[in-house]
Amino acid sequence: MIAAAWRRMARFARRAPESAEACFTRYFRDQVWVRTLHSTSASGRGSDLEHTAVVRASLPPLLHDLDAHRLLDVPCGDLHWMRHVALPGVHYIGADIVADLVAALRQEFAADPTREFRHLDLIADPLPRVDVILCRDGLVHLPLPAIARAVRNIKASRATYLLTTTFPQHDDNRDIRLGEWRPLNFELAPFRWGPPLRCLNEGYTGDGGQYPDKSLGLWRIADLPT
Repeated sequence: MIAAAWRRMARFARRAPESAEACFTRYFRDQVWVRTLHSTSASGRGSDLEHTAVVRASLPPLLHDLDAHRLLDVPCGDLHWMRHVALPGVHYIGADIVADLVAALRQEFAADPTREFRHLDLIADPLPRVDVILCRDGLVHLPLPAIARAVRNIKASRATYLLTTTFPQHDDNRDIRLGEWRPLNFELAPFRWGPPLRCLNEGYTGDGGQYPDKSLGLWRIADLPT
């Protein structure tokens, strides 16, 4: 059942070459994650509330420990789970490549001065200088060359920390087409980032329990190899 769902996803990804913005906008407008993976979030099963309980509980104390006051969440998606996270003392910047999502979120949170939303491409657009860049379930959808460009872009922002999805028990970082998905272990080639400063296991039980090591790893951006 799980393999069949990802094969259906692959059919959406394996079309004529398109930009990242066109690809993920199509995914959102066609509700691909909802229809093929039966997610309650337009951003995919990993954003369902049942799969984000650990992250929602752990993110605020982690940001406090890091003395973080500015957080960039990219891609922020539909904010399905993040809207339930209290971030006292933190200015939240949600960014996404899908303009429709950003416009809807700007309207919804117009009265909240602690949250702002920007239409940004993680791979190419200048990113704001913040204390922490949260890139949860983002790089795992990009081909390896696009990840390399995204990392260079992240480093150019001069932000302090990167908190991103990693699978520390996984032993193969294969390439994919834009919009597909696979687990990544950023400690291994071709990344070789070294052990994370913190590793937050998400307690993920989706996909038949195939990915019990799904985690958020924390790295200092200045130390990332290019």
